[in-house]
Amino acid sequence: MGTPIQSLGREEDRISLGETKTRDTSLKEWTSRLVQHDTAFINQIIDDCNTTLPFSALFSAVVTAFIIEGIKSFQPTDQQPIVDILLALSSHQPNFTLSSSISLPPSSSQFKVKSTDQAATMLFLVSLTVSLFVALYAMRAKQWLREFLQWGSISDKTALRVRQIRWEQLHASKVELFVAILPTLLQVSVYLFVTGLALFLWDINRPAALITLI
Repeated sequence: MGTPIQSLGREEDRISLGETKTRDTSLKEWTSRLVQHDTAFINQIIDDCNTTLPFSALFSAVVTAFIIEGIKSFQPTDQQPIVDILLALSSHQPNFTLSSSISLPPSSSQFKVKSTDQAATMLFLVSLTVSLFVALYAMRAKQWLREFLQWGSISDKTALRVRQIRWEQLHASKVELFVAILPTLLQVSVYLFVTGLALFLWDINRPAALITLI
């Protein structure tokens, strides 16, 4: 049995140890709650990115096919020389004889790119650019957000400090806002594509072009 002073010292040690355990328990609870909150918040943004990415990829593939087809209209076809010869023959037909000489124009002299084809191809290109930007930003956002949830082997106190820094960076970068805007950008890309498709069909089938706009 110790002296009163020794007993008092042991009692103070037990109180100090209990307070330390209480603080540690409280710190772990706060860390656990914040991790759960951040995980749910980040996973929601990642799900939005996962929803946007497949549509953007498929849509970009469709637009690329139309761009390839539209670029063909910027170059003379293989039949263009034959068309030039027929035009030259038709212009000399009334006075044509076997001894007549016909001056043929250059093969590309009659070739002109239609304004509708130019406008349609430009709209396709802008639409593809917007769609690819959406896909690229969604992929980069997913990568950065996954790194946000990586904590590693650190103490609870350090984890809280790191979490606060990352949380401030997250709000400063406005990732949540930009990810929310991505579907709107995809809609703009689709509208551009539909307008370009209507122009593409205008000289081929005008009723079909009008239906496309509707």
